Amino acid sequence: MEPYSYPPLGPKEIRVLVLLPGQAGEPLEGHLLSKIFDPPKRAPRFEALSYAWGAQLDAEEVSVINKSKSLPRISCVQSPGSVSIGQNLAIALHHLRLKDKPRTLWCDSICINQGDLAERAAQIPRMGDTFTYATRVIVWLGPEADGSTLALQALPHLGKQVVADFHEWTITPAIGADRFTGSKIEPPLLTPRMGGYLCSRFSGMALIICGNAQAKWDDVACGAFCILQTTPELPMNWDDSVNAEFGQNIQRFFSLALFRQKKAVCAIKNLISTTRHCDCSEPHDRVYAILGLLNGRHKLAIKPDYTQSPKEVYRSVVLSYLEKYHVLHILDLCEIDESPSWVADLQQLKRRPAIFPNSSASSEACAVFKVTGNKLEVRGIFCGLVSSSAAYELVANDTNVQQVVRDLSIDFLGHTPDDWNIESVRALCETLLCKKVTAKSYPTFEEVLQVLKQWTIGYDSGTILCSPETERKVSREILEKFAGRSCRRMDDGAFLLSSRFPQPGDLVYIILGCRVPLILRRNVDSEYSIVGPCYHSRYMCGEALLGELPAGWSYKFKPDERFAMFINENSGISRKVDPRLSGIELPQGWCEGGTSDTGYTWWYNLKENLKTWRDPRTQLEALEERGLQLETLVLV
Repeated sequence: MEPYSYPPLGPKEIRVLVLLPGQAGEPLEGHLLSKIFDPPKRAPRFEALSYAWGAQLDAEEVSVINKSKSLPRISCVQSPGSVSIGQNLAIALHHLRLKDKPRTLWCDSICINQGDLAERAAQIPRMGDTFTYATRVIVWLGPEADGSTLALQALPHLGKQVVADFHEWTITPAIGADRFTGSKIEPPLLTPRMGGYLCSRFSGMALIICGNAQAKWDDVACGAFCILQTTPELPMNWDDSVNAEFGQNIQRFFSLALFRQKKAVCAIKNLISTTRHCDCSEPHDRVYAILGLLNGRHKLAIKPDYTQSPKEVYRSVVLSYLEKYHVLHILDLCEIDESPSWVADLQQLKRRPAIFPNSSASSEACAVFKVTGNKLEVRGIFCGLVSSSAAYELVANDTNVQQVVRDLSIDFLGHTPDDWNIESVRALCETLLCKKVTAKSYPTFEEVLQVLKQWTIGYDSGTILCSPETERKVSREILEKFAGRSCRRMDDGAFLLSSRFPQPGDLVYIILGCRVPLILRRNVDSEYSIVGPCYHSRYMCGEALLGELPAGWSYKFKPDERFAMFINENSGISRKVDPRLSGIELPQGWCEGGTSDTGYTWWYNLKENLKTWRDPRTQLEALEERGLQLETLVLV
């Protein structure tokens, strides 16, 4: 059969596949129909299919016919033909095909003419609405494998045992709930595709199917939420590697659930970071596939153009982001990328560790930048040089955490734990866990200290300093933050956690408007390339600009809020405004304007008719008046 010739779609149309009934093993047949799609006014009835494209090897043909005995009322003017699809979609359609009646589906590989760049550019941004207004969404995970049936039985069962409140971030036992004992569950196939995020916006029923097992999306989400909320208190019956993979998949799936619960902030940078582990067939779709998720004030004026190179597409995202938000947070995605280095290769994010959480290295300082061609001019403050000391690496999913941490502890702290400097130990612990480690943190400073001592002296001496449970807890937390990164020292003795790419002599800067410290490399023209983000325990919370936080204050994510807050551990007070700014007068003409419904404090300048959520006390002029030496840096 000749390849199918797609008729063009109108501006308010989509194409659906009417999959004809058939028996197991029979070839796939169906109709492709154009339907008016003008939501919310008018939308046809169809099920939207989310699946992983996978390799397009061993392609299978779907026969598109214009008449059929089972549907005599449907007659298509278009000539029949065949559409080639990959094995993943073919397996899904064979499984979903009904034996006695047709089934109307939307699947991007068939319903969007993949050979027509203009149609793809028009249809892919509409995928958010396509999934939102579908009659039902089907998330196809593939044939049964790796305990998937058990997972799709256990997670919904667990979810039905609790009442989950995604807004208050709490779970309570449901009436008549079973007692969950933490029995072993193999890692389920919950690795999402971009379509999973689109279907998470769906307001009706979404169904997860893997082999012959299926479960409602919301039930699985509640089960995932329950595990994330209770795992620290549960006995760990999984070995480290299994538990790590299971936990990663649970966390990734739950990030989808947050979109459905309307808790996620749908700005482009947040979506890019959250969907980093998702698969997409085209590098352009790392951006284009999530444009439909941007709503309200977060929408960007980006029009899909598949004639551009992926780097050009990613550059347009960065420029749109800078223009819209006037912040430089998106720079923390960069890591030894091709010129310009300030444009991250978004297709490579899947292979990179997650961004450092709860960071506010430049506090809420206002970004100052200028784009000229491929050069980005920014302002920053120097924080030190990468030293020539040894770097210790931990590859992803490496189970040899103990040996790596033992070696670096001996190198950085000394062979004898009794002689360790307690402040140096605390700094190293915070670097390895990428957070402040205190008597109330998870794990506590004392727990991490005892585990590091135990690993340093070994077990041959017969001295036991920590329980196996504490050791597993600390090992798991270090592995989560350290894996895929390297730990090294700065020239002033401070510790640094970063990618594997820094070299001796690289420089660490806090860039105004960027949440994490960046490692830069100076070239012969005194311009800089971004090597990547880093965790520097001395400068993760605005210390380079404003000094140390007052005693009792910390900066961390508060579950019942949408963003990180400054929290006073003694009084319980939480606030978005940096407490270090309380004793500093506002610049002339500025006044506090109140708090928005999203929790941000607004500031007004009545004379200049300006309104901003960036504290004017962190503007460049205000910082320089207080004596800060900020450099002009040109990133290339």
